[in-house]
This record gives sequence, C-alpha cells and structure tokens, in this order.
Amino acid sequence: MTKRQKDLLDMFNGAVKNSHRSISSFNPSPEDMGGGVYKNLKRLLRYRGAYLSHVWNKIQGRLLFVANIKVKARLFFGTEIMVPVSDSDTQSIYKFGILSSNEDGLIRYLITELKEDDVFYDVGANYGFYTSLGQALITGGEIHSFEPSASIFPYLERMTGFSKNTFLNNVALSDVGGKLTFYDCYPGNASGKSTIVAGVATEHRSGYDTVIATALTLDEYCQSHVAPRVLKIDVEGAESIVLEGGRRTLEKSSPVVAIELWSGEGLYPYSHKALKVLDSVGYKPFFLSSDGELKETNTAYLHNWLLSKQEETNFIFKKS
Repeated sequence: MTKRQKDLLDMFNGAVKNSHRSISSFNPSPEDMGGGVYKNLKRLLRYRGAYLSHVWNKIQGRLLFVANIKVKARLFFGTEIMVPVSDSDTQSIYKFGILSSNEDGLIRYLITELKEDDVFYDVGANYGFYTSLGQALITGGEIHSFEPSASIFPYLERMTGFSKNTFLNNVALSDVGGKLTFYDCYPGNASGKSTIVAGVATEHRSGYDTVIATALTLDEYCQSHVAPRVLKIDVEGAESIVLEGGRRTLEKSSPVVAIELWSGEGLYPYSHKALKVLDSVGYKPFFLSSDGELKETNTAYLHNWLLSKQEETNFIFKKS
C-alpha cells in the first residue's frame, strides 16, 4: 500500500467514525421518546447540548430540503463539490463527506486497489463520488465517468473541473447504441434510483420523469478509448445490459468488475442476468466485506445467497 492509499484510508475511517459519533450523540432512552411539551422539556433537561444540536440539525435539514438549496460539500479527502440537499442521495455526502454505510466496503477496496496509472470506469456516476475518489488516486492513468441524467451531469462537470485525465460522458451504457428511455428519479429527490429498465421504474420506483437519453455500448466506447482495468457499475437493475454491451471488452481486457447486485425474489432476476453474463466470460465472484476484504465464492452459492437476502450489496468479480 502506498502512502497516499494509507492516508486516504485513514481519512475515510476517520470520516466513518465521525458519522457514527454524530448519529449516536443523541440517543435517548425509550421512556424519553415521544412528542409533547413534557417529553421535549425532559429531553432538553437530560440531554442538554446533544438534544439542542439534534433539534437544530433537523430544522436546518428540513429548511434546506424544502428550499432545494445547493450547497458545497467537502468529501472526506478534501475535494469540494456542489450538491442539492433535497436529493436523498446527497445527505451523507453533505453531512460527512462519504456515502451511505453500505458503500463502505467498496470505498475501502478501491482505495487499496486503484493504482496511480490505472484506467477506472465509473458507470452510473451520479454526483461523482467515485469519479472524484479515482482522481485522488490516479495521477498517471485515466478516469472515465458515465452519467445519463441531464439534471445530474452539470454537477459532475463542476466537480471534476478540467482534469486532463478525466473523461465525462453524459450517456447511458447499454447493450445497443442510439437513444433509449431513461427514468430519471431526480425530480423525486432520489437520483440514485434512476434507471433505464422499464420494469424497475414501473414496479419499484415513483416520482420519476421519463426522458430520452443517448446510449453507447462499452465495446463501442472502448474502440476509441483505453479499456478499463477497474470497472465499477451501479445502474439500478441495468447491470446485465451494460455487461452485454461490453462482452468483447470483458473477454479481451478482463477488468476487475465492482458491481451492485440486488437480492430478494422481486429484484433478484435483474442480478441473475448479470451473473449469467459474468459467468459466461469466465469471471469468479467475491464477497466484499465492510473492511474492503475479498472472500472468494462461486456462482451457484451466490445465486442462493442473493435469493435468501433482502438488500443491495456490492460484489467484486475477477478472472482467474
């Protein structure tokens, strides 16, 4: 591990600890919960500063949310970005400079995995947290970022600035190029739930706009750009579609694939398709712990594991 990687890991662990401390600073006992003047006065007398801080944070958060204010957020490694506080996917970024806790393992893994001369593809970049993390680690390589939302892309452009090694693409990666329907959940204040999959939108989403977006395939893009060494995919049920459009790249370049998979009977079918594509081109799955450590498994076991759970989880796939 390089000094830069160690420093970033220490900074991230500190940010996570700070977020836990903030969340647990006001932790009233069950008998102190509830509404009413008496309960509020009792909480004020017992918890004093922690309760006042808790109340102020709630008021401040609600005011910013209602006003749809755009604020400057500082990521855990120092980069400043602008985000709309009304979007639920920016809350942890704005408050603590990190993503929600289910991303902890992937963040720690990428900090230790990405090298100075790597080529990193961030597919489903949203506001650019992982793109920015890539910039903090990759100085001699390249970062390629893909975000189809016309609402989000300006934030991504502002965050990355004019970095010579970062390539921003306001497109969706799909299995065919051209135009496609994009279900944009930004108007519903949940931009991270946007998808190009009609079934995901109509059955599992609300508060979205239906817009037309430009699409490319991964294989098509790699014809004129350096193929990825690390490929991160988080596209809300469209993972198999992205992978199908990148079969040649997966077969020839064999990038490490970091991918979010869904579990449970309702959403698992989308992940099942992604697993079939990865298995067909020789990839093996690895569980990813919250510490960023890998544990090899096999596709059959992972199928059963996903069917028995009800969560969104990041996994790593590598070739032997």
